[in-house]
Amino acid sequence: MNYIDTNLFSETDDYLIFFDKQLTYFLNYINKNTKLVYHYTSNNVIKEILKSSSFRFSNISQLNDYCEFAYLFTILSERLEKYEFYYDKIFCQNLKKICSEYCDDEYVYIGNPKDIERQYYISSFSCSKDNLSLWTLYLKEKDFMGANIGLNPLKLKPKLDFSGKVIYSKTEQVKILDDFIKISNYYYEKIDKNNLEYYFGDMHDVLRKYAVFFKHPSFEQEHEYRFVYHSSTTDTIEDKDGKLFIDIKFDFDNLIEDIVLSPIQSQLVEKEAIKNILKEYNIDETKITDSDIPFVKN
Repeated sequence: MNYIDTNLFSETDDYLIFFDKQLTYFLNYINKNTKLVYHYTSNNVIKEILKSSSFRFSNISQLNDYCEFAYLFTILSERLEKYEFYYDKIFCQNLKKICSEYCDDEYVYIGNPKDIERQYYISSFSCSKDNLSLWTLYLKEKDFMGANIGLNPLKLKPKLDFSGKVIYSKTEQVKILDDFIKISNYYYEKIDKNNLEYYFGDMHDVLRKYAVFFKHPSFEQEHEYRFVYHSSTTDTIEDKDGKLFIDIKFDFDNLIEDIVLSPIQSQLVEKEAIKNILKEYNIDETKITDSDIPFVKN
């Protein structure tokens, strides 16, 4: 599988166009064959989502992986020894400088809440419709009473910066970075060297966007699909117990295509609690399905 299509690139392209094409190709790849994605949560949160017509986006530094975001740059740093053997010396020095910003042991992404320019906010969904690991993760403290909301990701994209499936395979991650660096070095050799600061600044920006979709392989069972919002100074960023988030409103008319009940809720003879919530917000009962997982709560 090629992650870069060299036919897209022209040596006459401005470097901004060059990097934009790289990013577009990558985003198309991580959205391939994605039809519906699912947001796992409790009954109470589903009610809040429907009442507010919004999804919550959490600061990327406060998700469930302390290596979040820096992980890509750790891999890139590991690959530098190989790159230095093949590629231009100054090119590799600039790559090393980019990596050094993230590979310090004390590094925590967006440690300063005022660092608006680098703040990404994430709403996490899954490509997995009925996943026991996710039911447990999100509902263990809620008596396993909840559901997931299934929707077509294309319907949220117009209000967001980008979205896509998370990549967990280390082999795949390395191949993506190797392809990116190879074509970037090829283009670097042909540009005006008076523009190096801007060139590597734009390369850094693209790598940060790639980094949003790289996670450690141990999280693979989540099959995560991420919607990403890049905050600005005009956004109202909420702070609840030190957790930063933004609630973004969407048009919920015909947005929800599927509601899957959690395994425990599926086993109830009476499902009025969840059905009444959905009925209140005009969600058709025909969209509600039961989990197929024969889970027993101990």
